[in-house]
Amino acid sequence: MKRLVIVLLVSSLVFFTGYSQNYTALNGPYGGSPSKIVSTGSALISIVYSAGVFKSTDGGGTWTPSNTGLGTDLYPNDLIRHAATGKLYYLTSNKLYTSTNDGANWTLTANSGFSSARFIRKTTSFVFIISGNSQVYRSSNDGTSWSLVNSFSGFPRDFAVNTSGHFYIATDGNGVYRSTNNGLNLDQLDSGEGLSNPNIYSVYTNGATIYALSSSGLFKSTNNGDSWTVSMGTAPTEITDCCFGWQSKIVADPSANIYVINGLLIWKSTNAGASWTSFNSPVPSGLYGDIESIYFESSSVIYAGIREVGLYKSIDGGSSWFSVNEGITGLYPRDLEITNNGRLLYAKGWPWGFYMSIDDGATWDFLATGTTARSVDGFLKIGSTVFGHGSGIIKTIDNGSNWTEVEQGNYYFESLLSNDGISMFSPTYDYSASPPVYAINRSNDSGVTWSLQQITGMPSLDCSYYSSIERTILGSGGNVFASVYEYCSQNKILLFKIDPATGAATEITSFPAGNIADVGYFNNKLYVFTSNSKLHISSDAGQTWTTKNTTTGNGTLKIISDNTFYILNTSVFLSNDGGTTWTNTGSPDGNNKYNVDILLSSANYSYVAQDRGKTYRSNLQVVPPTAPSNLSAFYFDRNSIGVIFDDNSTTETGFVIELAEGASSVFDSVAWTTRPASYARNQATALVYLTKNGVALSSNTLYKIRVRASGSGGKSTPSNEITVTTAQDCSATSDVPDNRSWTATTQNISGVGVMTKLNQVVSGSNGFYSIEDLPIGASTGLSPVPPDPYGVGFEENCGVVSMSSTFDYIANGNGTWDSGTGTITIPWITHPQYPYREETTVYTLNLVDPAPGTPASLTVIPFLPNTTLLNWSTSFFATEYELER
Repeated sequence: MKRLVIVLLVSSLVFFTGYSQNYTALNGPYGGSPSKIVSTGSALISIVYSAGVFKSTDGGGTWTPSNTGLGTDLYPNDLIRHAATGKLYYLTSNKLYTSTNDGANWTLTANSGFSSARFIRKTTSFVFIISGNSQVYRSSNDGTSWSLVNSFSGFPRDFAVNTSGHFYIATDGNGVYRSTNNGLNLDQLDSGEGLSNPNIYSVYTNGATIYALSSSGLFKSTNNGDSWTVSMGTAPTEITDCCFGWQSKIVADPSANIYVINGLLIWKSTNAGASWTSFNSPVPSGLYGDIESIYFESSSVIYAGIREVGLYKSIDGGSSWFSVNEGITGLYPRDLEITNNGRLLYAKGWPWGFYMSIDDGATWDFLATGTTARSVDGFLKIGSTVFGHGSGIIKTIDNGSNWTEVEQGNYYFESLLSNDGISMFSPTYDYSASPPVYAINRSNDSGVTWSLQQITGMPSLDCSYYSSIERTILGSGGNVFASVYEYCSQNKILLFKIDPATGAATEITSFPAGNIADVGYFNNKLYVFTSNSKLHISSDAGQTWTTKNTTTGNGTLKIISDNTFYILNTSVFLSNDGGTTWTNTGSPDGNNKYNVDILLSSANYSYVAQDRGKTYRSNLQVVPPTAPSNLSAFYFDRNSIGVIFDDNSTTETGFVIELAEGASSVFDSVAWTTRPASYARNQATALVYLTKNGVALSSNTLYKIRVRASGSGGKSTPSNEITVTTAQDCSATSDVPDNRSWTATTQNISGVGVMTKLNQVVSGSNGFYSIEDLPIGASTGLSPVPPDPYGVGFEENCGVVSMSSTFDYIANGNGTWDSGTGTITIPWITHPQYPYREETTVYTLNLVDPAPGTPASLTVIPFLPNTTLLNWSTSFFATEYELER
């Protein structure tokens, strides 16, 4: 009989090879650029460019998106709330939405009548829009329809309306424009009225008092702008900053205290600008950053939005600040990395800091103090060391627990390239040259010191630039590959190979036609993704190419391994066969946002970072397991084949056995097996005995077999293919003696000693036999120790002996039956759950059998009148029995 264990056998299987389009949103990281904050009385409403509206009902503790009705119009330029009606106005460049229920729902109020809108304000009679192309639009029906009423010169930076209905437009280069008749006329206020600096970045009104913040400082008018005076205070209570940028602003709190903000600096005046004191900023000292928005709930409770960082709150009048970003998804990810112990690192670039999660995205720490208080554009992982680069270089050797400074910030490293962590390169420009040229920074001491090498052979910087400096790549041979956008004559992206030692650049022109969308490099192969939906692959640094089709022509190319590629745009496209076929796995949240970066964890889950969105993890493993190898047949008989193979994956759920018959090249799934993690060897076994139709294999028939690993990411490529011809059916002529005694000897292949057992019994008929015992001996010294098996079955067909598998031992190829010498030879090995041990047992037919044993367990059962039934246990080697009475 056949003893089959540890293998699950099926007659037909169906396997799903598609990929899950479901992702789980991680809890952040949160932050962004809240550009406006208003209060409805019961809630705070904030707008974030590319993320729309966020709402908080717990004082900023948590925020939730409130974009119902906005669709994909998540790029607001302004938000106001009319105090009298409570109505909210949400303005994009070409649409106006309104809400009458505190932002719970939005209604499209106008999608025509204006363009390039930047600011919206409401007076008693009208709603006004100021556009980026210096035009004034007016609506008399609360925003439903619009009329162009006037235009002006200069780029608008701010727009304010006072209680008299007068409005003031701050412009860059043309002073302030005032209207006292609802926009019909515009008066330019400039040096003639004392406004000596025409670059006005912010304007604030309080009745007839007007404040205008220029690039050189603050001006004040107490007569609606008819005349102006400088209002910077006098020493020692003056605003000491000399220069103000376009992001500067002037605001007031409910107590009419005035605040001037310039980047990260704040000054406060409690006497209408006569004197000023420095005000504690939410931006940590020594760092750069822009306060983009500020809202005073009171003189004590303040909210400040910092560009590309997030929202901060003070409840003590600005003495201290804390982050209130929970739920605000407004960051732009520059890079995503994972440490050796699974910690996630998220770089957002300017102005400072980066995020780390030690719990798979459940929480995120914002690292922005000490060594990490700098701009970090990306990460470079070499072994267990992770380098952070941007404003200088930092590194960690303990999975992010501690960071040390490598380069203090003499250079800005938008890109950092290295193959060994010692020789490093960073593409840049040399603006000190005349004219400026392309260059590359080089370091031979792991980034501590750097030298600048100019690059020759590149286009003029008057007509070109690095198209994506952070996407420059380093080949295994030491060459840097950089894409450059040339816009004067060719108007396309060019690809160059640069020798960083000499700075010599050579354009790669040999790849097939198509505009470059992105480039990649892995394992000595250069990849060029083009806008005509092609992927070109070169194994010789761009001299020759093979081309494969993709299903999209734009996006970011990520090469994970020789077979696993991603293309990222508003969807995530995946290829697991080296670019031959592609699957659109969708966009993580179905929100049509751009997917910026992706990585694969050691557990085979993908992590996707979205533009102005959360980071997502795939619900299922996304890459198929590694294919098995070294497939071989450990035995075959008339209608079954046993196979063994190496398991090369850690992510499979099992293995699919595929079978083809004869000359056919069509394989069908016919069996399934697993390899428990407790196995001592990385091998698995399976038995093939049924076709796809559930019919037994035929004797003396050629079969082709292969195996694939299967997991949630699909099935692997197939293993090596083997060809096996089943044994011919000689059962009718099988002549292995039955009920004879044999001497079993285990040969000393393993070198642990020979074990011999006398008077073993082989019983059976018609080619099917059972051995009483399989003397092991060779199990000595194994851990765990496999037990001695009992009752091992085998088939004999024309001299070929096929041993059936057991829990602990399997055949090591077929054995033999030699009727001339009376020997059965059976080679075997330990099952993969045990350490490897190989032996061969030889059974030799004894010339004389021992005397049979005494029959036992005699019972007498009355059967019929005058008839008795006798039962007893038979004895080995008995040929007949005598009854005595």
